[in-house]
Amino acid sequence: MSDGEKNVPGPNTEGLFTPNGLSIKDMAAKLHEHGYITDEEMAEDGGVAALRRKLQDELSQKRRHFSKFRKP
Repeated sequence: MSDGEKNVPGPNTEGLFTPNGLSIKDMAAKLHEHGYITDEEMAEDGGVAALRRKLQDELSQKRRHFSKFRKP
């Protein structure tokens, strides 16, 4: 899957993998805005590798990730 593929939900979409979804790079940027991806992770490659790692962690139930804006 290339970074240019539309593979995560965008506004007004029903499923995760849709032609109208955001690219993984755009989704990483949105998650950065909401505190899920750090500035350092964004500097690596636009946050793409970090997003993939965090999705894998969540899907495999290895680790949970939270926004830096989340209240304890």
